[in-house]
Amino acid sequence: MAIPYIERIIRIKTSQSTVDEQPIDGESPMREWQVDLWVLTADGEEIPANIFEKCIYRLHPTFTNPTRIKTKPPFTLREKGWGEFSYPIQCFFLQGGGEVDFLHELSFHENIYFSDVRIKVPIHIPELRHALERSGTVPSYTEESQLESMTLDLDKWIRTLVAGDEDIATEVVNKIIHHPAISREIDQIPLAEQFVLDLRQLPNSLLEELMDFVKKLQAETEDNTDKSVL
Repeated sequence: MAIPYIERIIRIKTSQSTVDEQPIDGESPMREWQVDLWVLTADGEEIPANIFEKCIYRLHPTFTNPTRIKTKPPFTLREKGWGEFSYPIQCFFLQGGGEVDFLHELSFHENIYFSDVRIKVPIHIPELRHALERSGTVPSYTEESQLESMTLDLDKWIRTLVAGDEDIATEVVNKIIHHPAISREIDQIPLAEQFVLDLRQLPNSLLEELMDFVKKLQAETEDNTDKSVL
């Protein structure tokens, strides 16, 4: 089952101005600058990028604490400096829905400028669907309730397995990543790129297979426990 998604445009907006401070390099003036992340509606209105739960800015290593984590839309970053540079921004969708990466250019040629990036946003997660509705229509997803219930049960069982038996947990993970649909998705990801796989992204057939597998293991464990008591 392909992961259902809808497209949205993320606007990375920068404003900057000079400040009355002594230039560090003797020539370039010091500047204050600010970056905000917005999602655009169909009419071009800017709405705080509420589809993300956090965004990480990775600034030039010459900055103090160059990794900045922001957790409130529009994920405003304010800084001061004199040099232009490119930096990555890593944003995580709500409720473990995956992540997207942007490469943004800090420039001092304009006081206000922006770059618009079209991204794919998964629509199978209830909280994320609700956030998306603020910026436009969202296609219906008829399997949402059933899939959410199955995922919650499976998530609870897998946490139990991880805490109890590493070999069984490994077997569950192998079943997931070797499933044909998941394997095809993974093959499309560059080798050096990290990715997050949400349980709610799994095909129904795989969820059912894992549920049966976990139920069988739990029944065997309970049976062995009863025998040991006897």
